[in-house]
Amino acid sequence: MMNSKNIYVLHFLGILLLLFVLFKISYNIYYYNYFYTIFWFCNFAALLLSIGIIFKFKSLVGAVFLASLPAQFVWFLDFLLYIIFGLGFGRTSDLFNESLFEFLLSVTFHIIIIPISIYSVIVYGLSRKSFMYAVTLFIFILLPLTYFLTPLQNNINCVFFPCDMSHAEFTDSQILSGLYFIFVLGFWSFISLSIYLMYNIFLKNKIKFVDD
Repeated sequence: MMNSKNIYVLHFLGILLLLFVLFKISYNIYYYNYFYTIFWFCNFAALLLSIGIIFKFKSLVGAVFLASLPAQFVWFLDFLLYIIFGLGFGRTSDLFNESLFEFLLSVTFHIIIIPISIYSVIVYGLSRKSFMYAVTLFIFILLPLTYFLTPLQNNINCVFFPCDMSHAEFTDSQILSGLYFIFVLGFWSFISLSIYLMYNIFLKNKIKFVDD
C-alpha cells in the first residue's frame, strides 16, 4: 500500500505529530516546570513514531505500533468509564479537574497515537525487527530511565507503584525494595511477546511483514 498519496498523507501526519508532541512537552515544561514529561510513554512513543514516519524507519514505526495498544488500553478503558458512568480506576480522574484546553490536549494526544501507528504500518508494512526495537526502547531503555531519573511522587509510567494506587496505599518497603519495578519489567516483557505473537497469528494476512 506504499503509493505516493499514502506516503504524502503519512508524512503530513508524522510532521503534525512531531509538532504536537514538541508543543505538549514545551507547554508542560514552561507552565509547570515539568521536565520529566518526556519520560511519559505517550510523549516518548509519539516522538519515536514521528521520527520513524518522517525518515521511513519501519522498525521504529512498528515498535510503537506493537507497544501502543497494550500500553494505553487501560488508560482508554478508564477514560471511557469516567465519560459513560462517571467512575473508573482513578488513572484518568485528574484529567477532569484540568482546564478545558489541557483536557482536550491530553485526550487528543492519547487518541491519535494508535490510529497513526496503525496507518503507518499499513503503509510501510511491519518490520520483522519491530519486536526487538519495542522491547529494547520501551522496556529496557524507557522504563529503567524513568525509574532512575524521575521523582517517585510522579510515578511516571507506573514504575514505582501501580498507577491506580496512591503512594500511601503502596508501602515504602515495597517501593524501595525494587521488587515492584522488577515485576513491571517482567510483566511488560510478557505482554510484548504475547502481543507480537498475536499480531503474527491474526494480522499476517492483513499487514505486510517487511525487512527494514
